[in-house]
Amino acid sequence: METLAVLKYFNIPKALAQEVLSFQAYNLKTKIGEDSINGLPAVLQSEIALYSRVKLIGGVPLFSDEPLECQEQLAHFLSPVNFAPDELIIKQGEVGQEMFFLCHGFVGVSYNDGTYVTTLRPGTAFGELAMLLEMPRSATVRSLTYTECFILRYE
Repeated sequence: METLAVLKYFNIPKALAQEVLSFQAYNLKTKIGEDSINGLPAVLQSEIALYSRVKLIGGVPLFSDEPLECQEQLAHFLSPVNFAPDELIIKQGEVGQEMFFLCHGFVGVSYNDGTYVTTLRPGTAFGELAMLLEMPRSATVRSLTYTECFILRYE
């Protein structure tokens, strides 16, 4: 309610107000359950965070048949990153040195000629071919909503 009052008081344009409210809704959804975890000792919080990433990795076909130990090792190398709506994540033609695990939100995949390919949903990964084969990206990926990913970088 407070946010709505501020937006109205300052006559914030409707598009900007929608973006602010959308971000707050995203924030609320992603923070659910954190209160029960925040009270735990740091070691337990860290383990829970690790296994939430392991679950994400195991849900991706490329890694689903890998042993749990392998998935755990990969999980240690994931870094979180957030994107605002319409933010460029991957640009077609660039050499890729990372792949992305989509946790929250939706991303759109398209070609440079404007052809729209698909929408990716949480639980999917993208960018793996360019990372593994050290080749240019085959498509452009943009966030459609507030998006949370984990990045696995090849160094």
